[in-house]
Amino acid sequence: MNGMTQIAQPVLVTGANGFIGRRVVEKLINEGVKVRALVLQGEQIPSSWTDSVEVVCGNLSDTASVEKATEGAATIIHLAAVVSDWGDEKLFWEFTVEGSRRVFDQAVKTGARVVLVSSIVYYGDKIYSQSCPEETERGKSLGPYSRTKQAQEDLAWEYHRNQGMKLSVVRPANVFGPGSGPWLHDVVGVLQSGSPGLVSGGKMNAGLVYVDNVADIIILAASKDEALGRAFNACDGLSVTWKEYFSDIAFMIGAKNPGSVPRPLALGSAYVCEWIWKKLGIKKRPPATIEALNLVASENRIPNDRVKIELGYEPQISYSEGLKRTREYIENEFTGLKKKSDPFFNGKLAFITGGSSGIGLATAFRLASKGCGVVLFARGHEKLNRACHDIMVRTGASIPVHSISMDASDNDDVQKKIDLAVSQYGVPDFLINAAGIGCGDLFENISFEQFDRVMKTNVYGVRNTTSAILPYMKEKKGGHIVNLSSVAGLIGMYGYSIYSSSKYALIGMSEGLRSELKRFDIGVTLICPPEVNTPFLEEEAGSLPAESRMVKNLAGLLEPETVADAIVNGIKKKKFMVIPGIEANFLYFWHRISNGLLTRLPSDWIVSFAAWENGKTEEMEAKS
Repeated sequence: MNGMTQIAQPVLVTGANGFIGRRVVEKLINEGVKVRALVLQGEQIPSSWTDSVEVVCGNLSDTASVEKATEGAATIIHLAAVVSDWGDEKLFWEFTVEGSRRVFDQAVKTGARVVLVSSIVYYGDKIYSQSCPEETERGKSLGPYSRTKQAQEDLAWEYHRNQGMKLSVVRPANVFGPGSGPWLHDVVGVLQSGSPGLVSGGKMNAGLVYVDNVADIIILAASKDEALGRAFNACDGLSVTWKEYFSDIAFMIGAKNPGSVPRPLALGSAYVCEWIWKKLGIKKRPPATIEALNLVASENRIPNDRVKIELGYEPQISYSEGLKRTREYIENEFTGLKKKSDPFFNGKLAFITGGSSGIGLATAFRLASKGCGVVLFARGHEKLNRACHDIMVRTGASIPVHSISMDASDNDDVQKKIDLAVSQYGVPDFLINAAGIGCGDLFENISFEQFDRVMKTNVYGVRNTTSAILPYMKEKKGGHIVNLSSVAGLIGMYGYSIYSSSKYALIGMSEGLRSELKRFDIGVTLICPPEVNTPFLEEEAGSLPAESRMVKNLAGLLEPETVADAIVNGIKKKKFMVIPGIEANFLYFWHRISNGLLTRLPSDWIVSFAAWENGKTEEMEAKS
């Protein structure tokens, strides 16, 4: 990489046998750099080091070991530390802080350049409350790891200012990749156990950085004069959330997506657990710690502008490539975790309309995870390509994934594209009609053109794709069709007169199809979810009346993955009507047994209250 030849040699890497250390050593020896590695006595040495690395066995608590390791070293990449969110704090201080002091003493004596690999935990509780560029002053520490990392870095800067030690600091964010302890092995453990691994839905930025990218930044900091006296965040600048990352790992190991707990509950549990563990002197890590929650329950806003501008850094390994390498590691190292395909779906084929986002894409992921090939249909080429790429990254390209741009509301286009798909990929076993659009507004505000567009997409679109597929399924003598309706197709709602019309129509169509197609062994499943967290929510926000927002809360909010699970289970169990979500089922139950009375009355009351509250707000604004 750039700057590698400028690094002063030999290079000592402490903690060389660790997760990040190994990648740093490998990159250095691949470029012919003379490397010395300080490793713990008894650690297994990688075979690739045999003729390329001078190995010194010892630890930072032993001055003689440190002196031997640092002798003649021109550059010291200091990674060794106790890395955990729980444990004997005396051990943290002895190795992370006092061990670093021994390294710094030798660096001052020999004039060696030091790159201290710190951590974003240096920012303490500020990770939760703000963006953390490098000039951010350290926040309150939340455990032994952050306390000793702050003390270690403070000590390094003290040596730099007072004794002239040549210093650069790298603060890695949440490092993932093959071999990661907290962000792979521990995540796998959580997913296997079925414990909730997310906080507040996991919608916060995970602040991820791939391990090779961290190694690149460390080597740049050791090579470039511009890095002297500077600290650098090591983060890939991704928009990946904790939910997305945990779900990606779950997909790789064939586990269910993780559950979530509210932040106050998670934080309260962590405080209680830590108090009990300390009182009882329990050494084993508690189920939750405040230190860990500071990362997984925070919007990790870790800018990487400085390292890009000052050192010319650009991430070389993308998130998708990092996932691919992580999946390969899991397949090779975690033999007991190899994902098993579902015999019911394995080797079969699904056509999915609306497959580039939302429920359609979530269903594609679910089916692909079970060994089912998928062909995605949607209007936009770019979104389709991205969706296919994401699915292939998760599956390792072992599952057939294809896409065709198609406008479901255009019958001629549908017939042409379905014929093309069948000729290229075969007759599908499943047709998932997930394409649809919404229109949340009062009837009087909706134009004929809007009404026409909703009906053409939501109703005619299902008619078009089903009509194009049926001859093939009949010839094949089997298949399954899934139509995506809504709770709004079961219970009319304020502000959804047009949307409900289209979804009510799908229920009647599906009832008729079920009866007509049964003798051909073609099943029909009707999915009626409540509100789902899809792009539709943002699209309707500008026009949806306040009364509608309050009424639809009665049925709850689901994630696309939950609806996808309901679709997959509905197909497998050959159910006709599936209503995902406890609240939605409860609401429909009361609607049926009361002939609508027990849903209309509370709805009318909520609409009246919302109108009154809205009028009161407008009156106050007028007065002000």
